[in-house]
Amino acid sequence: MATLMILAAWAPPTWGQLVTRGQAARLGLVRSWFAQVDLDPARHRIAHWLLHDHLLFVVTTAGTIHALDATTGKTVWSTQVGQAKYPTLGPAANSNNVAVINGSKLILLDRDSGRVKWIRETGDAPSSGPALSDTRVFVALLNGRVEAYPLDNNRQTPWFYQSAGHVYQHPMTTAKSISWATDLGTLYVGRLKPLSILFRLKTAGEIVAPPAGMDPYLLVGSTRGNIICIHEQSGAERWRIATGFPITDSPAVVHDQIYVASQEPRLHVLDATTGLSRWSTAGVTQFVARGRQHVYATDRQGRLLALDPKTGGMVGRLPYGRKQAWNEQSSWSPWGPWSKHGHALINDQNDRIYLFSDTGLVQCLHERGISAPISYRQPANSSDKESAATATKTKDHTKGSLAADKASSVKPDGPRDNAATPATADAKTPAEALPASEDPFGDTSNPFAE
Repeated sequence: MATLMILAAWAPPTWGQLVTRGQAARLGLVRSWFAQVDLDPARHRIAHWLLHDHLLFVVTTAGTIHALDATTGKTVWSTQVGQAKYPTLGPAANSNNVAVINGSKLILLDRDSGRVKWIRETGDAPSSGPALSDTRVFVALLNGRVEAYPLDNNRQTPWFYQSAGHVYQHPMTTAKSISWATDLGTLYVGRLKPLSILFRLKTAGEIVAPPAGMDPYLLVGSTRGNIICIHEQSGAERWRIATGFPITDSPAVVHDQIYVASQEPRLHVLDATTGLSRWSTAGVTQFVARGRQHVYATDRQGRLLALDPKTGGMVGRLPYGRKQAWNEQSSWSPWGPWSKHGHALINDQNDRIYLFSDTGLVQCLHERGISAPISYRQPANSSDKESAATATKTKDHTKGSLAADKASSVKPDGPRDNAATPATADAKTPAEALPASEDPFGDTSNPFAE
């Protein structure tokens, strides 16, 4: 009985009920659509989600992945990708493919149809979801190894890099680089063409969230409370700022502003060019979206908040959701970092608000009078013309922040992390094209083998 009471106290927040039109109208919002993902609520729940261009991908603990039209909520396709007894991690997406991991199997699907293209065994136990570039899918393993599988050849021996420490977060790709962090507080950044390691950044605190891209820079947060902006090709530091509390979410970039929540909890809004604070608001656990009128976020009670975009002042809140009752002295719950489970998508691609429930309910809200999504940025691995045009528009809005790193850096006072250093002999970087006879894995034991 005591165990059941403890688990109940640690229950994550949920948006298990439909937001009514009246509730949405109090914040000047309209419920655009809602959809029910097919799952058995007594046995399974929504585990992961991803917005990529016009599709919203939802993964369940039953080993299924659903692709929804992000504008209408209609199901485009649904595919069983694995067994429910194994964890399903991901998804990752590019313009042609979707990748997920079930147990120790890496599964590549066609983006348009959900058809399985190929399945491969990973070299060891995967630690997180995969990442996709235009030509490869990257998988991080618990032992610190990152593997790169070619998309067009499911028999070729994968490229790999053995980093120091354990990797718990999925890698992150931009148009030019691949990056990942280890529990030793080291960020590794590599070139995509050809595959090679460019540098590593050693921070004073652990990095528990993937970096965010802001072409041509990367944004990295650490448990020491630092947010660091570095050039993704050289590792040169542009600026850093200390928030005072651990950062466990990836920063979100909208126009010339960076939104990131710390575990105080507090939402910080930074100038993308200098890193200086524009405003911050206490009591906010997660950034959700940036509308034309307001900034949207969530608080500890799981309520949706509307904030003034110029000052961060409270405009209104949706009295909805369940109180988050985990131990506030710890950044971890049985489901992972608490800020990861606010059941709202962190959306820096457009102005839509996406809410999820354990029972499979997905809802989309937007501001009244704005029927078509306002696009801010597109994923780096999206190659269609519309995405390129949107990316150009975003660059125009962030011209200052995207200038060359020759510009003067702003370096606030406070504890400093170590500067970026080139990769050394503590990790092996094999040639990109390995002979098929070479085995880079060493121990090929499968922890999920039958």
